[in-house]
Amino acid sequence: TEVALKTDTATNIVDMLMATKSLYAFEIKGPKDNLKRLPAQIDTYTKLFDFVYVVYWRGKFQIDDERVGLIEAYEKNGRICFKRIKKARKNSIDHTLVVKNLFKGEMLYFLKGSCAKNNKMELSTSLLEQKEPNEIIKIYKTVMRYRYRWGYIHYKIYGDWNVFKKEKIKAYLNIA
Repeated sequence: TEVALKTDTATNIVDMLMATKSLYAFEIKGPKDNLKRLPAQIDTYTKLFDFVYVVYWRGKFQIDDERVGLIEAYEKNGRICFKRIKKARKNSIDHTLVVKNLFKGEMLYFLKGSCAKNNKMELSTSLLEQKEPNEIIKIYKTVMRYRYRWGYIHYKIYGDWNVFKKEKIKAYLNIA
C-alpha cells in the first residue's frame, strides 16, 4: 500500500507500510529509479515509522545512511529474491509530525467530542494540548494498523471511525 505522508514542507509517498505493534516503512528503488528524493524521504520516514528499510536493486545503488535498514533485490533463476543487508534501527517517532498525518475524523474521535473546533489545524493543536506525546504515538500506530487492515479506500470514503471502538483497541489505548 502506498501511503502519502505530510510534513511541514512536503508530501512524501512511502511505497509499502507494514503496521504491527511497530510501524515499518519500505522505500523501493528499482533499477530505473534514482536516489534524488531519497534523503528527503528518509528524513520524513524516520520521524513517522519505528523502522525504515530501503529496498534496492543489487549493483544499482550505493546507499549509506545509518538511519535505515537495507534490503537488496536480485534475480536468481528467473525469480526475484531479497536479502537483508543491514537491519533497520529503531527510530523515535515525532508526535508533532504524527498529528499532521491523522484525518480530521480520527482527531475528532480521539478528542471524544471535547473539542468544538472543526478546522484541522485547530484540531491538531487541541490534540497536542490534550494528549501526552506517547499517547499520540499510540493513537497513530493504532490508526495506521486499522486504516489499512480493512482497506484504506473504504475507510476514507465512509469515514467508519467505529473501527476504533473494538474492545482490543480500547484496551490497547486505555480508553473507556
